[in-house]
Amino acid sequence: MKFWIISTSLLGLLICSTNAFAQTQEEIHEEALRLFSVGELQYQGDEFTDAANSFSRAYELEPNTILALNAALSHENAGQFEEALRYYQFLLDLLETAPDRDLQRQAERGIQRINVIFETIEANTIQNGVLIIDITPDNALVFINESLVGTEPIEQEVDPGEYNIRVTLEDHEDYLTTVSIEAGETFRMMIPLVSLIEETPTSENSETITVPGASLVPAYAFYGVTVISGIAGIIFGTQAGNTYEQLESYDPDIYRNENGLDDSINEGKNQAMLSLISYGIAGASLIGGMTYVILRRKPSTTTETIVQILPSWNGCQLSIQF
Repeated sequence: MKFWIISTSLLGLLICSTNAFAQTQEEIHEEALRLFSVGELQYQGDEFTDAANSFSRAYELEPNTILALNAALSHENAGQFEEALRYYQFLLDLLETAPDRDLQRQAERGIQRINVIFETIEANTIQNGVLIIDITPDNALVFINESLVGTEPIEQEVDPGEYNIRVTLEDHEDYLTTVSIEAGETFRMMIPLVSLIEETPTSENSETITVPGASLVPAYAFYGVTVISGIAGIIFGTQAGNTYEQLESYDPDIYRNENGLDDSINEGKNQAMLSLISYGIAGASLIGGMTYVILRRKPSTTTETIVQILPSWNGCQLSIQF
């Protein structure tokens, strides 16, 4: 709807005697009058944006109620409602010192019209929803209605409606679903993807130790070390037992030290025990050395060796998987 501006004849009310003003003030007044005349022609030609610009410039030079009203009407017809409200308010402020019931009524009606427009726009505006997608593990690709929107996490403003969601990641099953999002709703999805790589099963009562970089040695090498160590233990134990039996039958007089004192049979037994301990240490060193050979690290090899300690009828069983 077009609202008619106040004619230039009313602007004459604002013209004062130029004899009371300096030349500069006269020039400002003439420029404001010129801009008003230009704005009037633009308004009548439905050039509301240009008219609003002309009236606004004139108001800045010489603020008055006539220019404020015409600037407000021009902005309103141009659809610049916030600027129109601003000039209607300028008009009301000026009317506080120079009341005019007709101008005040026009300003109040203009403000009322614009407020109704704002309420209508707000009521007809469709409020969007927000879709948030978090995925485990990271770096998955997210498609909405078969359009790639990027990698997760996703937080995107969408129109109300239904959406087909597809999530893909290498070595994982694709995730497909359809969601419905309402106006103003924030819809959050937490998606755990299922891996296609099977994990190695382990016993509930076993303890798994990962040794990175272990060398690939067949399992029978470990069994061979166990057998060799057992045989060595039997030989060492038999030797120690024979030494002990010989000492039982020896005459204590045989054992003499530098002072000519008799060594007791217990000293001989102690020597046999020390011999046995020495053999035991040698056997343990052998086992430890061979185990190190099996499990020695190789920096250039990336392999995992799984060592499991499993319950057994006679204690524990050590299992090594290469």
